[in-house]
Amino acid sequence: MTFDRLRYRVSSVPQCLFQGTESIEAPLRVLAGEQALLPRNERIGPKIVSFSRLLLFCAIGCALVATPVLADTGSDVFQSSCSSCHRADGGGVANLGPNLTDDCFINGGSQADILKVITEGSARNPMMVAFKGILTDEQITALASHIHALKGSNVANGKKCEGAEQAGGADKKVALEGSAERGELLFQGLQRFENRGPSCISCHTVRNDAVISGGLLGPELTQTLDKLDAKAAGQAKVEGFVQGKPVMQQAYGENPLRPQEIADLAEFLVKMNAEQERHMPGDTGLKLAVTGGAGCGLLLLIYSFFWRRRKRQSVNKDIYERQIKSSDL
Repeated sequence: MTFDRLRYRVSSVPQCLFQGTESIEAPLRVLAGEQALLPRNERIGPKIVSFSRLLLFCAIGCALVATPVLADTGSDVFQSSCSSCHRADGGGVANLGPNLTDDCFINGGSQADILKVITEGSARNPMMVAFKGILTDEQITALASHIHALKGSNVANGKKCEGAEQAGGADKKVALEGSAERGELLFQGLQRFENRGPSCISCHTVRNDAVISGGLLGPELTQTLDKLDAKAAGQAKVEGFVQGKPVMQQAYGENPLRPQEIADLAEFLVKMNAEQERHMPGDTGLKLAVTGGAGCGLLLLIYSFFWRRRKRQSVNKDIYERQIKSSDL
């Protein structure tokens, strides 16, 4: 913690505690790491710290414990918890989160309505989960206030109003028929995406003995889609996941997935969820340990053959011994 931050934190300490004590600046710089430990009181003894300094440190400690850390603002909470589905500016993500900057709030646009949706979730959009228990009451209140302030700002390239889309029907997508077999090949990277995007298995994995274990950078996707999901809903979830997450946007921004590829992946994930009970959880750590141990043993065995044939003396030793024998003659 910096000196200025410490100075702010102790500003609430009653000033009477500092009366008769030394300057507060030196102890604060010691706590901030900007100054060496204060010199000892030579008048009392080399091993005894003066009482005034002890009182001052106690006062500073009480201030640091009692002073609350500044609460997150609504904007901070929005960026950490909402931006992946609603975009950093609140403009919304296709097939995932609505635009929060227009005047089209299908669950009500008052601050109380927004607070209720954040707390309890949305029955109209199952992907909008309840944040009660995930965020504190203070964070939820700050977040509702921030979203209410976004209303009507109408950022550029914001998502269209969901009510208008349903009424017009022009933007409604037709679900494609996916193939779980093609989805498995795409997921494992055995078949490349048409736009050369990275394979899913580089960051994700699923619980299935027929699928090789994947990376651990992303979440496990076995239970991502339920078999009860309609085809359109499942495909929308996959598309929204790819478009909404910042990391996914960087990975597939210039290499977007084709609609048919999304349908295939959705069908594959539905199949993985339906079959998960018949497969054991992946134990990548044990497999890596066994494989690594076997590989080390094989290398040691190979090295042992070369080790037997190694030279056991200097190359010049024979020449040296011949020279010695010739000199004796």
